[in-house]
Amino acid sequence: MRRKRTTGAGAAVAAVLATLLAAPSAGTAHAADAERLVIDMAADTGAFHGGASGSLYGIYGDGAPSRNLIEGMRLRTVSTKAQDGPQYPGADALEVLPPFVDSGGKDVYIYMTDIYRGFPYQWPGDSGPERLADFKAKIKKQVDQVKTMGAYKDHVVYVPFNEPEGNMFGSGAWSYNNVS
Repeated sequence: MRRKRTTGAGAAVAAVLATLLAAPSAGTAHAADAERLVIDMAADTGAFHGGASGSLYGIYGDGAPSRNLIEGMRLRTVSTKAQDGPQYPGADALEVLPPFVDSGGKDVYIYMTDIYRGFPYQWPGDSGPERLADFKAKIKKQVDQVKTMGAYKDHVVYVPFNEPEGNMFGSGAWSYNNVS
């Protein structure tokens, strides 16, 4: 028989829950029965598989971090900038793609808008249509670059917008039409 115990953290959570559950709510004539939360720290829920293991700009280039570290962390995804984007001096999608996948990584998410500088993104053009035309041309170039990556291209996920309502399709100075 497995022994269950309430840990310090579990006891604190249980106390908070008991207090909340015992508090009378509006329209209720009686308090709810207090419940006890029990956390079994000895219970095995299965092998760790790193299903939620990812990073944002976590790989700068081949060797930074080392492939051994990527393998050890079981890093599954990395979100990074478009190839040749000015957002940061490194972390170009197609340069991190091969070492990441070769180290057991699954998908590289390309933040396509990070082909522009700043946030909100400073996309060129005097009007919304000019700015959108520039972005479409940059999207085409990014897709064409990925097509040259052989089998690695199957590990690319395109993210065409990053918080569009806050910048490119928001109401600020770099907006398409100042409508969020």
